[in-house]
Amino acid sequence: MVRTLQPPVEGVMASEVFERIQPLTLNFRDPKGMLTIPTNYASQDAMDQDITHVVDGIKSVREDFTTMAAKGFVDGDYVATALSAAELVVDGMVHHVQRHYDQRQEGLRTCREREYAKIGKTGYRNLFKRAFATVSNAIDIKAAVMKKEKNKRMDILHDALEKLRMHSHLVHLTDGGREPHWNWSLA
Repeated sequence: MVRTLQPPVEGVMASEVFERIQPLTLNFRDPKGMLTIPTNYASQDAMDQDITHVVDGIKSVREDFTTMAAKGFVDGDYVATALSAAELVVDGMVHHVQRHYDQRQEGLRTCREREYAKIGKTGYRNLFKRAFATVSNAIDIKAAVMKKEKNKRMDILHDALEKLRMHSHLVHLTDGGREPHWNWSLA
């Protein structure tokens, strides 16, 4: 997801410039259904809440598709626009999830390097202390756990988007599930 910011005429970049960014909307029929994607997460619980909020928003769009198809009128523009907006939101969330875990991995590396520097500053070249710092800050094990968590969260988002894509195709192909589309009746 790319956002282009126009700097103010004065040329001063302040926090007010970034607060003027319009939030992405996922449900176009409900103006209260706005989604804002934070750029940084303080905890994984906050990230999980935003992920469930996005997945719930995608689920409500799928339900809109179902009601639209049940009425017999499929608004192709709404389906395409909602699908592209959902792709933008999911891409933005995936980007921020990746960024969160990359920052955490960098924090692990920095912590290990600080321990090594602290051992070197005190003048101790003790291999046991260095080995203890290496084991206590085992990046490979923690990075593998973080990669698994990151992939789990990204799979949840991609799965919701794939369900929406599949549902949008089904809405176009069937008439609310009552009768097949005319292309299928020719076969």
